[in-house]
Amino acid sequence: AQVQVQRYVERRDGYQTLEDAGERGTTPVAFSLPMGSYLAVVTLALIGWLVTKIDRRALDAALALDPWIACAAVLVFASAQIWGGLRLHALVPDRKVTSGEAIRATFVGYFFANFLPSTVGGDVVRGIRLKSAGVGLGELAGVDKVDHGVGRVHQFIRVVVEILGSSQLGEHRLAH
Repeated sequence: AQVQVQRYVERRDGYQTLEDAGERGTTPVAFSLPMGSYLAVVTLALIGWLVTKIDRRALDAALALDPWIACAAVLVFASAQIWGGLRLHALVPDRKVTSGEAIRATFVGYFFANFLPSTVGGDVVRGIRLKSAGVGLGELAGVDKVDHGVGRVHQFIRVVVEILGSSQLGEHRLAH
């Protein structure tokens, strides 16, 4: 069985991060071929379950999409997660996590927010990843609150813009 070897590395700011150790012979993290196979089976089972829950009309509409538009939609969605990770990186005090770690924590948190019974699960998983990167619990709580606050402000602005846009469009239609 092939084993992915990782080790904790001391960063310039005094915190430790988990990185690939390559062939250096350090203690392996528990990620082996059987574990990878298990994760693949669980992932495929979840995807299969999701596919069975898709409404037939929604599936037909998705299959009828122009492939370029579908790719653009995926890129826009992924870029939103990347920007969320960069926002998280900017909010963490003293830059205790790299931008890559923050982006990975955001993607993992988003995944768990969709598969756990509550969206809070994603925040917990994201927090665990950031804590292992050296962010303290108090800092995590503050970062999470500010991050959610920034998200709420963004949602409010978006709703106001949509309301103003739709009301002006309605006035334009009534005038003609």
